Amino acid sequence: MKISLHVCDTRAVVIVFVFVLAQMAFAQRYVYVNPGDGTLNDAISSDSLNRVVNPNTTWYVLQRGSASVYYLSAILRNWGVTPLQIMSAGNGPLPQIIGGLQTGGVTVNKLFVATQNLTIRGTFLTGLSASGVVDQRIIELSADGVTVWLDSCHVDLAWQSAVRINNGLSNVILTNCTISNMNNYFPSNGRVVDNRDIAADTLIIQNCSIYRGVMRIYRGATGSLKYAYINHNTFDEYSGSLFDFNQAGTIVFQNNLIVNCGFVGRDPSSTGNQLLTVAYGADSALLRNNCFYSDTTLLSNAWPAGITFVPWFDDTLAYFVNNNGTANNNISASVKFKMAPNDITVDPYLVRIDSIARWYWANLNPPEGVNMIEQIDSIQLVNFEYNTDSPAYTLGVNGEPVGALTWWGIPLLDVRNKQNETAPLKFELSQNYPNPFNPSTSIQYSVSSGQKVTLKVYNILGEEVTALVSEHKPSGKYVVVFDGNKLASGVYFYCLRAGSFVSTKRMVLLK
Repeated sequence: MKISLHVCDTRAVVIVFVFVLAQMAFAQRYVYVNPGDGTLNDAISSDSLNRVVNPNTTWYVLQRGSASVYYLSAILRNWGVTPLQIMSAGNGPLPQIIGGLQTGGVTVNKLFVATQNLTIRGTFLTGLSASGVVDQRIIELSADGVTVWLDSCHVDLAWQSAVRINNGLSNVILTNCTISNMNNYFPSNGRVVDNRDIAADTLIIQNCSIYRGVMRIYRGATGSLKYAYINHNTFDEYSGSLFDFNQAGTIVFQNNLIVNCGFVGRDPSSTGNQLLTVAYGADSALLRNNCFYSDTTLLSNAWPAGITFVPWFDDTLAYFVNNNGTANNNISASVKFKMAPNDITVDPYLVRIDSIARWYWANLNPPEGVNMIEQIDSIQLVNFEYNTDSPAYTLGVNGEPVGALTWWGIPLLDVRNKQNETAPLKFELSQNYPNPFNPSTSIQYSVSSGQKVTLKVYNILGEEVTALVSEHKPSGKYVVVFDGNKLASGVYFYCLRAGSFVSTKRMVLLK
């Protein structure tokens, strides 16, 4: 339904808003699930028929809180032909989804098998089961054309990979996530996304912090990938190469901060160990405004003679860098995190990356199952904000810090906006993201020519809640953050006025 109002703050707004609310009353359907053993399994399986009626609008809502744990009594599947959507609400730590015990006392050995689209927001996922067993994978993508989207999640500890692609034309989207401790024996496994010889479609990793893993954030194996968009991420203490695209259509790798990655190098008898590789070529690649930094003083003490820090790109990707003229904005500049995993000393069993490197060079072929990267329960400790005097702080495409913007409180444009630097062609108001939200959300809008712009938020009675923008704006794209921390849960509307252009959209605050 398209809504057009010519007056945003009159009594007529109340009538329109109430009418819209009535029309959209069934736009979203929320099923609240209590923590406990098997409660999420029961809720999803018993609700499968209702979800068929509301296939794209049903959300299973988990409670936030320090004691909010959802033990699975079986692997979660889609239970039919409908998507599966999970989110969290409330205050406090993220709700945890953990593998529990099935009938007969057998450990649930992975969390999800996605045979339809799977969306998870604001949840802690771990491969470490309640029985102490670490599973190989957390999510398996197991049907053609399926999209797995994790947003604002913390994904921790898997033996082989967080997401395994088993079928073609698949899409994996990771936004605003923390992903840690993808660990296994050197020099294999410990990946975030593993493509097993599949012709996949899209990989998007944006505004994520990924740290302390073994080998390859994305493993292309002998598979292919049509489109990769890796933007504004922080990668720290990943031992081996980062991305093995194998064969790709288009690769965009920009605004990323890579610190102390590739520190185990490669067997001296091998040639090269680039951080980004594409063995069988790419149609196009844009690699720009990235900062690669390694504390070589720390690590060189652990390397045997003749080993030096790895190059950033293989020859194929280096060709695109040179051809696109972006070599000078891929730099190496020192950064100092407020609290890197390697700095955490509260855990007496913490293994530092330099000691890992020393162990690796003494044990190039360790037995399978030997895990030398100690897991760190560091969600409350890690802080990847860094010193503002580093060139990385203004290296981004638009002069913003490289790396995940989460640590700076800077909103990131919607994942669909690929940082297109061309001027907007029209006035436009985008749907807020995320939606529903708690407690803040980002609103993006475009101005095609200089205008006095107002962006106001209203409750369902048409009463103005706040004016987010009220000033002259030149042509451009803008993002503003709306904080609903002091407001009650419910439906709100936001209205953009710029000259004769007026647009209103609906958003839901869910605490």
